[in-house]
Amino acid sequence: MVRGANGMAIEWTYELPVGEPTAPHLVYAVRSGASLHALLLDRVLGTQTHWVEAARRTQPCLGAECKNCPDPYRRWKGYVCAAISVRDAATGKPVWRPVTLELTEAAAGGLYGYDDRPLAVLVSRAARGTRGAVRLTVMNPQPPAEQLPRIEVWDPEPILRRMWGVRDQKQGRQILLPFGQSG
Repeated sequence: MVRGANGMAIEWTYELPVGEPTAPHLVYAVRSGASLHALLLDRVLGTQTHWVEAARRTQPCLGAECKNCPDPYRRWKGYVCAAISVRDAATGKPVWRPVTLELTEAAAGGLYGYDDRPLAVLVSRAARGTRGAVRLTVMNPQPPAEQLPRIEVWDPEPILRRMWGVRDQKQGRQILLPFGQSG
């Protein structure tokens, strides 16, 4: 028997959970050389970020308290509630999977003037590794609303805070801001 840090037994299983997850905790970035169809379900929420080589991951910039600044390679990243089209493993048919989709500033900039949601888009990344340009193309014409899945919108901020290990909001300061706003 294996015990966790709190002394409780860890219950391992090879059984997969039945049904859809209650919250889409997957933060998805388009892979190099790939493209996908997505439905954007809400506004883009974004922040300045750093690539931290020692941790091999993106971390948010914490402004005056940021231990990664000054950083000449600081980049804005946006996150949006979305559904991406994937193939169901059992049936081979396309299904919509809810994810928190990561966008670059340039890709999110392609959304100016498009306020309707859900919004069908094609998102692709150039074949240059993780630094390849991300391109977003709004599908024209948009699919009829009655053909789109009904997916509840969630707040991506708690998912991102957990992923980044950011536990609290210092004096109520917002780290993540809607696209087009500055801190």
